Amino acid sequence: MKKATAFVVFGLLAITAFAQNNDAKIGEDESSILYIDVPISQPNVNDCYANSTDEIVVEEEWFKLYPNPNQGIFNLEISKLKSGEKMNIKIFNLSGAIIYNSSEIAQNETHIITLNLSTLAKGIYFAHIQVGEKKSVKRLTII
Repeated sequence: MKKATAFVVFGLLAITAFAQNNDAKIGEDESSILYIDVPISQPNVNDCYANSTDEIVVEEEWFKLYPNPNQGIFNLEISKLKSGEKMNIKIFNLSGAIIYNSSEIAQNETHIITLNLSTLAKGIYFAHIQVGEKKSVKRLTII
C-alpha cells in the first residue's frame, strides 16, 4: 500500500494532507506546486438519509447596524428591550482587538446609538452586541 503525505500552505491556512491508497500519487507540476491525486469512489446515495424531527427556529433580528458599508458613522438600533436592561457593545478589528467598548442601560423598547468610527482605518470590523442572554455579531465595513 502506497502512503503519501504533504504539507500544503494556502495563504495563512496550513493543511496537512494524507493519502493511503494504491492509486495515490504525490508530485509537483511545472510551477513547483505540490499536489496529491487520490481517486475517490462515488458514495452510495442509498446510505444517505435524513431522520430529524427538530424544527428550525429562526430568531427575528433584534439589532440593526446601518448604513453599512460607509465612511465610519454607523447607527446601531437595538430593539425588543426591557427598560433597565444592560446592553454591551464591542467592536473588534480583524486581529480580535477590542477597538470600541461601551455599556448602556435601556430606557425604551428601542435604543439607537450613533457609533463614530471614522478615525479607524478602512476595513472590516465586527460588532458584538449582548443584551441579557442574547448575543449576536455583525460585520461592518469602513470604506
